[in-house]
Amino acid sequence: MAFSEPVVTASAQMLLTTAGGSELLSASWDDEGQTATLQVPYDLAVGANATLEVAAATSDRAGNSLAGGWSRDLGLLTRAPAPEVCVPSAPSLTPDGDTLRTDASVRLDWLAAASPDTWDWIVWRGTTRVASGSIPGSARTLTWDGAGDDGRFASAGEHRLVLRGNARGLATSEACAVTLTVLQPLAAPSASR
Repeated sequence: MAFSEPVVTASAQMLLTTAGGSELLSASWDDEGQTATLQVPYDLAVGANATLEVAAATSDRAGNSLAGGWSRDLGLLTRAPAPEVCVPSAPSLTPDGDTLRTDASVRLDWLAAASPDTWDWIVWRGTTRVASGSIPGSARTLTWDGAGDDGRFASAGEHRLVLRGNARGLATSEACAVTLTVLQPLAAPSASR
């Protein structure tokens, strides 16, 4: 939000009201005191036609009051929330269906500033899609046991696990991707005589 003249105060509280609810937000001002920046929570911003009001009486250097309301379409949020800082529990896995073995699967943990509707993930081997799925947007971890969409274990070699946020009406988020090495799955024990 930009003002035509610098404001007296370096901070102001603004009430943002959208179809998703209302929240009192703090604005940070640039050095000239002329542009206020708000960080709008994702849940309030999606598809929002927002009313923004300066909550405390604030005036510019000429004494003009800035208290009041403005109505505008935010139009800023075009992508779903993105995963940040993706960290795998291990760089490799040896899939064999044994849930007791710690190296039979790999867990991916990530941070995110907000929750999308779902997190969609795909495991690629080169340009071939091996496995995929969706988990709730509130999740911050997923586990891949090495099984492909066809129910068989992935072949040995490098694979890429790609995670994106997905939200209704918005483009999918930027991806978080990690490279995992699938080691040769263990063979079934042979019968001894």
